[in-house]
Amino acid sequence: MLAITITDGGCGVPEDVLEQIFDPFFRVPSQNPHRGGARLGLSISKRIVTLYGGSIAAQSRADGRLLIQLYLPLIAHDEH
Repeated sequence: MLAITITDGGCGVPEDVLEQIFDPFFRVPSQNPHRGGARLGLSISKRIVTLYGGSIAAQSRADGRLLIQLYLPLIAHDEH
């Protein structure tokens, strides 16, 4: 498996909505509703990662920042 870890530089996400951030159009209740974006990036990422047999998860770090972890299977290519 290939592991990719991304740490957000923003204000973080409350623990109780970490699973919901992967739902299309979901917006964290405390975020400014007038901020741009359709909130599709994480749901699209989850669909792509899942299609390739991987997984994606979110955690809140101790410093309040968001941590996203992606796991993708490595495919061995035969040299012959």
